[in-house]
Formats: sequence, C-alpha cells, structure tokens
Amino acid sequence: MASGTVNGLGRLRFPEEYVDIIGSGTVRGAEAACTPDDVTVLLGEDSFEDVTEDHRFRSYGSDGIVEFWWRRPEDDGLYFSVKPFRLEEPLSMAVLLRAAEAAGCPLEFQGGESGWVRYLRAESGIQVTGWEDGAEVYSLFSGGGTPPSYGPRWSRQAMKGSLAFLLDVDGSGRRRWLERRVGDPERPEWWWRVLGGVCEELMERGGPQERGKWLKLRLWLARSGGAYGVVGAEEAAMELSYVTHRLYADGVFDADEAVRACLAAMPVATPSQVPTRGTTVLARENLEAMRLSRRVRVVVEAAAPHLGRVRDPAVRAELAAWVGLRERLF
Repeated sequence: MASGTVNGLGRLRFPEEYVDIIGSGTVRGAEAACTPDDVTVLLGEDSFEDVTEDHRFRSYGSDGIVEFWWRRPEDDGLYFSVKPFRLEEPLSMAVLLRAAEAAGCPLEFQGGESGWVRYLRAESGIQVTGWEDGAEVYSLFSGGGTPPSYGPRWSRQAMKGSLAFLLDVDGSGRRRWLERRVGDPERPEWWWRVLGGVCEELMERGGPQERGKWLKLRLWLARSGGAYGVVGAEEAAMELSYVTHRLYADGVFDADEAVRACLAAMPVATPSQVPTRGTTVLARENLEAMRLSRRVRVVVEAAAPHLGRVRDPAVRAELAAWVGLRERLF
C-alpha cells in the first residue's frame, strides 16, 4: 500500500487542480493503476462503493466527482474519471485550456463527434471531454500508465506554521487571524481546505494530550468556513459533517449539530421537490435539474453516516427521509 495520510479529497474547484491532473495523470497522486487501498490512502475514506461480480467502482470526495474503476476479482486498476459537470459552478473549457498551456502541459484538440469535443494530453494519457459548444468541461479521463512527475505548488510548511500559531492563541486571536485572510484574493476556499487537511495530519502525529488540542482546532476550522463566508452553506455543512464523522470516535463532536447544518443547507426544502432518475430523463436539456439532484445527493451522502448517532427524533426522521431518496438521485 502507498504511504501517506488520509486527509479527505474535499472538492476540486479550481483550474489549477485540474491542470495538476492533466499534467500528472493522477488525482493527488492516485493513478488508474493504484489498488483500492492505495487510492483510499491518497484520497481519503469519504467514498461511495458499488461492487459487481466483474467490477469495483468508487466515487470520492464531497462532490463524488472523482470515480475509480477496478476489474474484479483481482482489483486490477482500469481507469479513473473526474466529472466537473456535476459542480454547481461548471468548469470553463477555455479557462482550463489556458491554464494547462500556461503550466506547460497543453492539450491537443482531437476533434468532435456526437455532441462532444475531445482534447488529449498524450504524455499523461489524460483525455478531456466537453459539450459540443466547447463552453464547459464534462470530464477528465485516464486509462492508466505511468505518469511523469508533476507536483502541486502550495507550501505545506507555511500551513504548518499557521496551525502552530492558531493552536496556542485564544478564540479572539483566531478570529482576528482568519478575518485578515477571508478577503485575500488568493482563493481562500482552497487555502482553507488544505489547512484543514494539514491540521488532521499533525493531529495524527501527536500524543493523546496534543491530539485533544488539534481536535478542537480542527472543529474550529470546520465551523469557521461557513461562519466567515469562506464557503457557502452547503460546503460548510458538508465539511462539518465530514469532520464529525472522521473524528467521531474521539467523542468530542455532536452528530446532531452536523446533521442540522446539512438539513438546513439542502438546496430544496423537501424530498418531493428533488429531480430523480424516475422523474428526469438523462439528457443535456435536463442538465440543471441533474445538477440540482446531484447537489442534494452530495449533502445527503455527507449527513447519512450520522443517522444512527442523531439523538433528536425529529432530526433523525427528517434525515431518514432524505437517505431513503439518495439511490434515485443523480
């Protein structure tokens, strides 16, 4: 199994993250040939799995947009795909092409057919597909192979320094520190997510006493994203739910709080308002309805692990109704 720390994939929201996939042929180090265990080590345990006699499928991340496939029973790696069309804010093909060119890994146009356009990065084996009009990216796809080295460009050491400071200051000091950075134009959401991942890494390395301090800081980070407007309500609720589930065994988190946040962040008020596979045809003209359905599913998947832990009967019943719907969502 590959070595590493499970930090959780989170969301892939920025062009640079997709350029990294194009350049490396991997999703944060996970390539198509990786075993299921290797992918979990690299991308985290937040996944949905479906197993048939011939194949194993997993989707990773809070959006579920990263998918890996293996051939059973040996679990031979087949390919992975990344599907940014499921995001609330679509990824522009023009923006991605410019970013890839600027990073030194340009994509070669392969033509269009049957309503699609396709680009290829031959060195990494990554194919990028989009709608016929070329405005939005549909997916990135890899068939395997050994990719060249192409690493991320952010500094984890700087993150560790920030966390060491936050660990020792009081609540008002943390608030002042975060408020100074919320207005930073350098993508505060991406920075906030990486900060949370590094915090978990440091937490796992410490002893019992240090771990308790890191746990409280990790919870503060999860809550602060929504409170300070770094991310929207859905993202903040899913982050809190993820952290609660990830660290529930430590006994310091309240499942009711996380589930209430997820229920409040649902993009529709009731399950009856959600487009499902039974009411909506899988077609481009229904793309907005499919995205809405996917947004609901992502929030439901985030809250579902807490169903048996919720103390409030009303909250538990409401969550159960949403969980009962999820298999019919896109």
